[in-house]
This record gives sequence, structure tokens and C-alpha cells, in this order.
Amino acid sequence: MTAAKTPAIGSANDNGHFPHAIQSALDARPNSIEAPVLRAWSKREPLDAAMAAHALHRRLRCSDDQPTLSAPKRPDVDVIVDDWKANYPEAVYLPASDRLLDALTRWADEEITPSLLHHS
Repeated sequence: MTAAKTPAIGSANDNGHFPHAIQSALDARPNSIEAPVLRAWSKREPLDAAMAAHALHRRLRCSDDQPTLSAPKRPDVDVIVDDWKANYPEAVYLPASDRLLDALTRWADEEITPSLLHHS
């Protein structure tokens, strides 16, 4: 297997604190293929990061011959899809996608739920 080309983007969070859901995922698997994506996407708005993770998840799970089931093309997601499919077997990138989606969805929930409760 060759080294992944997914950019390991440095983050202001690298020496600081990550949101709880992301920190938990990084603590559990700090060298996983999804770890650089978690670090990079933690700089986004939580809902945007969760939507990107959902798009990535759908793109990896649906084949190119099923365009109606596939998520819309997103340049940020396309790079990761291409990289993961080129460098890792399905048995590696599908669970990574599951973990990424779970962590970013939990983060969005952690951020959104309190504000919804505060406004109700």
C-alpha cells in the first residue's frame, strides 16, 4: 500500500482543543486514515463538516454506475474519495468513512442541540 495523498492540513487546533466528539475519535485512532480529515474539517462549521462527511460516505458506498444514489460532487470530498480508493482497500476506507461520519455527526449534534434547546 502506498502512502495516502490526503492532505494532512495543519490546524490551529493541532496544539489546542478539538471539539469533544472529534477529540474522542482522534484519541481512539490517532493514526487512522480519517484522522487528517477530522483535524482539517474541525475548522469548519459543524453542520458543513457533517454534510461533507455524509457526502463522502455516500460517494464511497455507491458505485459510479449508480449516479442516482451517489452524493453530489464536492471538490473537497472528491479529493478524498479519489485518494482513499487509490491507496486503500474497501475494507479499510469504508470503516474509516463510518467513523468519520459518526464523529462529525456527533460534533454537529453537540453544537446544534444546545442552541435548539435554548431557543425553544
